[in-house]
Amino acid sequence: MEKVSVIMPLFNAAKYLPEALKGILEQTYTDFELICINDCSTDDTAAILMDFQREDNRIKIMVNKERIGAGPSRNKGLKIAKGKYVIFLDGDDVFGNKLLETTCGMMDQYGTDVVLFDAMKHVRSENIHRKRTKEYSQEFVELYCEKPFCIHDFPARKFPLWSDSIGDKMFLKSFILDNRLEFQSLPSSNDVYFVRMALYCAGKVIWARSDEILLYTREHSEPSRISNGRDPMCACFAWEKLAEDLAERNMLQDVQEHFYITFASVLLNRLRAEKNKEKQKKFYLFLQNEGIEKCIGFKDVDLKKIDDYAMYILDGIQKSTYESGRFDVLDTCFQFYIKQKGEKICCFITEKLLQNKNIVLWGLGINGTALLEYLAEHSIRISGIVDRDERKQGTVVYEYVVIKPDFVYQEVDYILVVSQEVYWDVKSLVKNAGIEVVNLLDLLTEENR
Repeated sequence: MEKVSVIMPLFNAAKYLPEALKGILEQTYTDFELICINDCSTDDTAAILMDFQREDNRIKIMVNKERIGAGPSRNKGLKIAKGKYVIFLDGDDVFGNKLLETTCGMMDQYGTDVVLFDAMKHVRSENIHRKRTKEYSQEFVELYCEKPFCIHDFPARKFPLWSDSIGDKMFLKSFILDNRLEFQSLPSSNDVYFVRMALYCAGKVIWARSDEILLYTREHSEPSRISNGRDPMCACFAWEKLAEDLAERNMLQDVQEHFYITFASVLLNRLRAEKNKEKQKKFYLFLQNEGIEKCIGFKDVDLKKIDDYAMYILDGIQKSTYESGRFDVLDTCFQFYIKQKGEKICCFITEKLLQNKNIVLWGLGINGTALLEYLAEHSIRISGIVDRDERKQGTVVYEYVVIKPDFVYQEVDYILVVSQEVYWDVKSLVKNAGIEVVNLLDLLTEENR
């Protein structure tokens, strides 16, 4: 019996399918089955699958009698999967040849329910074959790569679930079955419920450390996308089901810190990303009138324990008209907390400056600009600003000239960042430079600093 089941739903995938199949069949790890579910393709998908199957009997082909979409197709593949481990991949992506070796090796070594790994998302076809490497800070390795963890081991903003995508994770099949995990039948966001519920239920999770990026997901809008037509309503339906199931399983109270921080941010991002004004208004009114209440109106939910910023977003939607456009001008998380607790940052920076420490800000985005504005209001001046974006280098902001990061590695004591994702990125870049990286959002939101 094969150890790994690779499940791949396909619809009109002929353009990229041969490369995707080769990418799986040429893996360094060979003990797997590849279950391909043809979801009523009208191009050469079926012929390509048959050609490859004649050459490699590890390929199993399922054919849907009518089009059912990516979620139900994955469910069908899961029902016949024989592997101890399961991974869900798409037919238009590119895979590192050690993807299965690395992830399966971690599952074997640590006996986990889920393995997470790094992927490059939404890469344009012309760039997708440019291989990337990945470096990790020692702190990241110690927290996430050397021993299993679960969602209860970390505050919400430090739990490394930055992706709702299904492709950058491997699962223990028995764990999926025991926890009754299934994909939703939605045109898009059909993997959100599965991924989130899996991470809420998992007792043992680990991050697969790899110097090479293991998965590259392709950015395109062709018919070969198995999930097409992004609809913000689908995201809300996914979170509704997640909230309902968590409540039924008596888990919502235990994970509400993680749930509502992400729930609120996802809704706001989906609102802002929707360019069709008619769809956007429909989504907004649905959230305002019933969508949000369906996710927070459970007896086990203590609204006072929900993160202040999450409640700020949800209240902003529920209490403001769509025509006001307030959702477009809501503060970011960092902006929200610096207005409330910015004195923590002032005290930290002032103390370091009195010690003659050199301090720079990494990144001149909306949050970096908010920090500079706040410091200027309090007559605090740091040593400088660095940014990897060449378009920003050389510009002058609050009398600082933005420079390249590599100019400061040898002369800086502290680098300030304003998000958890950037924190890990910068920590890995400067891990041997003796520089301390400080996440200011962490400073603002930790109660006992």
